[in-house]
Amino acid sequence: MNDALLQSAVRAHQAGNLAEAARLYSEVLRANPRHFPAMYAMGFLHYQIGRFEEASRIIGDALRINPRSPEAFFTRGCALQRLNRAAEALVCFDSALALKPDLIEAQNNRGMALMALNRDEQALESIELALALDPSNAGAWNNRGCVLEKSGRHEEALACFGKAIAIQPRSVDALINHGSALASLKRFEDAAADFAKALAIEPEHPYAQGNLVLFRMHACHWRHFARDKAEIAAALRAGKRAIYPFVNAALSDSMAEQLQCARIWAANDAPASPTPLWRGETYRHERIRLAYVSADFHAHATVALAAGVFESHDRNRFETIAISFGKDDKSDMRARVHRAFDRFIDVCPIGPHLRHIGPREHATLRARMPRASRHVVGVEQIRELRIEDLIARQMRHQQKLFKKPGRVGAMPLRRAGIGHRLNNLVFRIQRRGATFRLAAERVKGLRPRCPRIVSGRRPGTAHGRNVAPVNLGDTRKCCRRRHASPYAYGFTRRQKATT
Repeated sequence: MNDALLQSAVRAHQAGNLAEAARLYSEVLRANPRHFPAMYAMGFLHYQIGRFEEASRIIGDALRINPRSPEAFFTRGCALQRLNRAAEALVCFDSALALKPDLIEAQNNRGMALMALNRDEQALESIELALALDPSNAGAWNNRGCVLEKSGRHEEALACFGKAIAIQPRSVDALINHGSALASLKRFEDAAADFAKALAIEPEHPYAQGNLVLFRMHACHWRHFARDKAEIAAALRAGKRAIYPFVNAALSDSMAEQLQCARIWAANDAPASPTPLWRGETYRHERIRLAYVSADFHAHATVALAAGVFESHDRNRFETIAISFGKDDKSDMRARVHRAFDRFIDVCPIGPHLRHIGPREHATLRARMPRASRHVVGVEQIRELRIEDLIARQMRHQQKLFKKPGRVGAMPLRRAGIGHRLNNLVFRIQRRGATFRLAAERVKGLRPRCPRIVSGRRPGTAHGRNVAPVNLGDTRKCCRRRHASPYAYGFTRRQKATT
């Protein structure tokens, strides 16, 4: 009877009737809870509908019944990849390959797991083994290009993506990646052409429309600008993932659109965790712990301004931690910043355009967030935290505080405070139940100054209408006015420039 039910379930599964298939698999398992084929098929069904945690659990149970199934190890590894658990996925792919060395997809996905763990050379070796088994595997060429692109080898990556497209001309992933590699080489017209082809195949590919507009802007192609801007605004109103928030900041001067864009990104790419990272615990340490989260801990203008601040912290009172999700350019500035902190944690993620095995294939770091400043992020116990959680925390807070979206990946300290030399900013830091006030003017090299306006708004800037850049370094005259908020982001309401 079980065999007949199983065959019926398989037929329903193959026909796409997943609800009926799940019901029949459940009947088989009620009759025989250790029925491996039904249990594995049930886990695979959960994987298909995007329930990756459940799929991983069910297939794990099936593997305890039959640990000799390479397909089960492979599918569980894929589910773990989707959950950003790359180390566990790698174990599953290794187990699958030990049982079946010629399982090409396991070798290919193993390479992507290694890339997520920043083991790029090993990732290349694994993908090249897959290509040796099947040189016409478009997915393997695509993934090889991803590893090379992540390593900064753009020309080689471009060649790999080209081979993937030659094999599968309608591969949206390969077209998107080919365009991204072209953009890295400053070939924006060609990049825009690739994104246009991808959108013709899949019109609602996440964020592709926004990147197409961005590359057209870089190439100074304004013919379709008004239409593109209107289409993206309509897509945002419909709740679609049409454009990244930071890209939209360069396109739209509507605060409402920027806020909506940020909310869409946060909801889809960095959803709130069902289990809060901080549950009200009180942490006690000899020194106050501060963490700076940034993608710019290398030769970059922001860190050039902030490096002296990092070095000037009172090490007797503060323990400083850097959480870097940007590139390591091996520069003198990178080394200087590394020395400036007590701890330097590199969580360099895979770029958004390299997502092929799941929606959020970023390297991970978990951190326990204390009750600390909303402007200087305090990290009390460093554990594993997805970098998206940190970005989403900042973006949700900025939406609440300023009613406008934040720069993706930018914490307030970088943009609002010392990183841009904004003075008179007070940070609140919780320690042992008391609130301490650390005024910016107490930081070495900074004095309270009143900003003055030096120019009018630049068209299309990220900061919307009625704002103008402020030169905080010029104090020849003081505007003598009361500022609306001590948390201004280096921009204030437009006034007539003083001279």
